[in-house]
Amino acid sequence: MHYVFEEKKVRGRIYYDLVENKREGKKIKHNRLMYIGSLSGLDVDQRSALVARMEQLLCGQYLSLCLDSEVESLAIQYVGKLKSRQAGHSEVGDGLDVSGGLLESEEHASIDLSTFRTLEGRQGGGSWLIHQVLENLGIKDFLSALESWTPEQVEWMLLNLHGRLLHPVSERGTALWLEEASSSKALMSEVREVHGQGLRRSALDWWSVHDEVEDYLYSRMDALLGFGKTRYLYDLTNTYFEGRMQGSDLAQRGRSKEKRADAPLVSMGLLTNEAGFIRRSHFYAGNISEPGTLEDVHKFLKDSPGVVTDAGIGTQANIEELARLAIPYISVVRSGFEEFEIDFEQGEYFLHQTSNGQEYGLWLQSRKHTFKIGEDTYTDWLIFVKSEAKQRKEDGIVNKQKARFEAGLSAIQNSLDKPRGHKSIGQVHQRIGRLRNKYGRVSKAFKVQCSDDGKNITALKWDYDASNEKRNGTYIIRRSEPITNLHQAWKDYCALSEIEAVNRCCKTDLNLRPVYHQKDESIQAHLFLTALACNIVQFIRYQLRQNGITASWKEIVRIMDTQKSITSEFANKERQWFLLANWSEPEPKARRIYKALKLKYKPHSGFFFKIQKAPT
Repeated sequence: MHYVFEEKKVRGRIYYDLVENKREGKKIKHNRLMYIGSLSGLDVDQRSALVARMEQLLCGQYLSLCLDSEVESLAIQYVGKLKSRQAGHSEVGDGLDVSGGLLESEEHASIDLSTFRTLEGRQGGGSWLIHQVLENLGIKDFLSALESWTPEQVEWMLLNLHGRLLHPVSERGTALWLEEASSSKALMSEVREVHGQGLRRSALDWWSVHDEVEDYLYSRMDALLGFGKTRYLYDLTNTYFEGRMQGSDLAQRGRSKEKRADAPLVSMGLLTNEAGFIRRSHFYAGNISEPGTLEDVHKFLKDSPGVVTDAGIGTQANIEELARLAIPYISVVRSGFEEFEIDFEQGEYFLHQTSNGQEYGLWLQSRKHTFKIGEDTYTDWLIFVKSEAKQRKEDGIVNKQKARFEAGLSAIQNSLDKPRGHKSIGQVHQRIGRLRNKYGRVSKAFKVQCSDDGKNITALKWDYDASNEKRNGTYIIRRSEPITNLHQAWKDYCALSEIEAVNRCCKTDLNLRPVYHQKDESIQAHLFLTALACNIVQFIRYQLRQNGITASWKEIVRIMDTQKSITSEFANKERQWFLLANWSEPEPKARRIYKALKLKYKPHSGFFFKIQKAPT
């Protein structure tokens, strides 16, 4: 909705009505709210400022104070009369005296408790937390200086970020939440009505400056938290779409990391520092070859302390390229190095404790390794790791695959005795081949024997040799820098868990998945907005962890939203009515979060309208 003054001439003089323009479908409905008068004491600019300030007050935006005291007083007077009429206390023209404003000092009033009622309650703490964090990061000022965007466009972008952080759903769902349940809009000054189309446009605005925003945000966070030069972590993940996505180049079939082989995929590459702060994000088609994406971040890796990657990125070609560019690397090896015979019983053993308090044993050994690229010889170090945790995980996978493989063979065997069962030689071998392809860890351990009559399989037998299972709980880390402390060298690789936590945050806490957008530009905008929100989450949680608060992001939002913004009304014994907009006091857990982040508890101590009959 939008409010304007409508001029009318009566006997040569100009008068004004306050009119509400409300869009209903494709039509605009005009609703006359109040006769304002001639406003003869105000010039054109002041009249524009008056209607703008009245719009703000009617939308609950009490913080954006007008600089003109006369305009502020008139806006409070007119809005107070409107609110009084809407509450059923008077009709316009009854002769009301309205005053009010922000509570800078305590307002004394006796209350008739029988008249007290709460008119509205909204989620407040999360919005106020994000508002202050974005102010500290200077994002609003950065966006305003970056492009020729209007203040309203910048606020749309900030509201979209609020929605992704606090209520990550569709644009339509986010718009409804911002309008009906959240206090985020009340902390703005330009946006009056939130709708899905505006959020879609603002997401594209974010995407249009994605590189500039990531560069600024990382440098700003570095200035505030002091990262310094740290190793980078690089990983590629993917998520899936709902729908056929035939018109998208990004949506392609590939190997889903979420086991969604039934859906098209889109890939996301993230480069973060060791604390999990995103330095750069890239978005690719779902069938992209993982190793080839590393080249896109080479410029950030030069003159850096190096990069940590997993086996999906750490191919021989990538490692050789990093060595040639003199970029330090730590990576899991895909395969090879069978020439090294490792006796882990002679290696270094220690107990590792995870973040959730569990312990498991590790055996470590290292070897020096040389390799050639052309005529040049390079040296790196191999860390051989045997992990009890990895062994237990592999045991669980193998046991499950073994049971399912045997169930599949039993089903094939049973079909041999059925009149319409699949029993031809080609059909049976095809089914066995599918089982071997699906359960690769135990495929070589099963020895299957088939008897046939030249046309059909007549009998099926199998044996299982556990020595051919693919499980040993070991892996190899390849490292370019010499090892002085084997335990610390292994922990350097474990920093990769931070980027895995970032991926989980994007997918679970911020609802990256599934993707419903149809156009590639909108898909990239959605992914980037989620990555941007994740960086804000990292910034908040990093500071909270330093103060002993380790809650998940969803739990932080739940705690903060126990603080509400509340609008109430009451009367005193003189039948003077008060409309009061205020914030509840934060609960102890929310207060602790505010304190850890060095933020204020609430934006204001209250805004009030005092309404009384004018003296006759």
